Amino acid sequence: MKHANIANRQSRFWMWVAAALILGVAVLPNPALSAGAMLPDATLHDLPVVDQDGRVTRFKSELIGERIAVVIPFYTTCTTAYPILVFTFTRLQKMLAEALGQEVLLISVSVEPKIDTPNRMKTFAKRQKAENGWWFLSGEKGDLEKILYGIGILPSENLVEHNHNPITILGSAQTGWRRYHGFPSPTLLLDEIGRLQASN
Repeated sequence: MKHANIANRQSRFWMWVAAALILGVAVLPNPALSAGAMLPDATLHDLPVVDQDGRVTRFKSELIGERIAVVIPFYTTCTTAYPILVFTFTRLQKMLAEALGQEVLLISVSVEPKIDTPNRMKTFAKRQKAENGWWFLSGEKGDLEKILYGIGILPSENLVEHNHNPITILGSAQTGWRRYHGFPSPTLLLDEIGRLQASN
C-alpha cells in the first residue's frame, strides 16, 4: 500500500506539471528563478556533434552561429524529468512559427550517447513531431561532456553527474546565456526570446 501511495503521488505530480505547462505556467522550485540566472562564464565549445539525421556538425560555429538557441539535456529512454523539458519544446516550437530554424534553434543534447544513435534520435524526434530547427544531438562522450559543462548544464565534465537535473539554457553569442532550473513554461521562454530578438 505504501508503494502504491508513492506511485499515486508521483503520477499526480507529473500530471500537474504537464497541466501547468499547457496553461503556460512556469514550474520552478523557486519563483525567484523564473527570470533565469545569467551565466557570465558560459563557453560554447566548437566540438563535433552528430544530429538525428546522422550529419556531423560543429556545435558553435556551424550549428548555432549567431542565432538564439534554447538548449536542454535529454536521452531517448528517460522517464523522469527530461520528458517534461522535451514536452516544453513541443509547445515552444509551435509558438516560434517561422522563427524556428531561422532566428532560433531548439537543441536537445544527449547525456547517454551510447544509447542515442542517430536512428534512435530520429525515431524519438518523429514521436515528438519535431519540426525543422529542433535538433537532437549526440556524439563522442568527451565532446558532449565539454559542451554541456561549458554551457552550464553539467556541474562538471562528467555525464554521469547529470542526475536528471532539469536545466534549460537560453541565449546567444551576442546576448550571453541564461540558465533556468526546473521547468520554465514555453510562454516564459518565448518572452525571453522575444526580448533578445528586440535587443539585437
